[in-house]
Amino acid sequence: APREVDQALADKHDGNADVAAAIAPELSDARVVGDYVTFAFSGAYRKAPLKLTQRVVAKAQGSITIDYTFVEPKKTETMRVAYSTADKTRGDILDVTSIDAKGASKASSPAAFETKMAETAAMTDQNEGLSDERALTVKVGQTDVPATRSTYKVRIGQKAATLETTASEAFAWGDLGGKITTADGKVFFHAELVDAGGPASARASLE
Repeated sequence: APREVDQALADKHDGNADVAAAIAPELSDARVVGDYVTFAFSGAYRKAPLKLTQRVVAKAQGSITIDYTFVEPKKTETMRVAYSTADKTRGDILDVTSIDAKGASKASSPAAFETKMAETAAMTDQNEGLSDERALTVKVGQTDVPATRSTYKVRIGQKAATLETTASEAFAWGDLGGKITTADGKVFFHAELVDAGGPASARASLE
């Protein structure tokens, strides 16, 4: 499954310069049917804001199925994606289905899903390296989650910018968000966790 904010984290770990999708699930067995998370995406990188809700809709031995609902000002689209959770194929996409507003479904493809997820991604042209990294605690609902906030110096074209990511191995859905701000103070990209919960909780907002 695609990973966090942009290629800066990939550069840090393995030198991969591909654009990575903004938010993606850690395929953790801790999640249960009904667990969900919502991220908001905004900034100059796109014309209109976007919200993405990921919700576990099925779980079986060796697989987990998640609905991705993309909400834009004039359009809502849902894609149902089944992933392998088996040790040797963990994270591999097994099936993709597109679901319309009336609940009718039709077969789709991993490529179509990746294209849609690319809308939650932002690209920087150069990563000049990590400038700061610090531990912090993020409250998600009633739970304190240990996290790491990393800051990178990057460039968008000729413009200097700062990429800030917040990540936690303790958060079952993966990274907690990110932000790219240009030197003149303009927000190029912002991925923000706005809601998370599960079958036992009505709502749990990030604080």
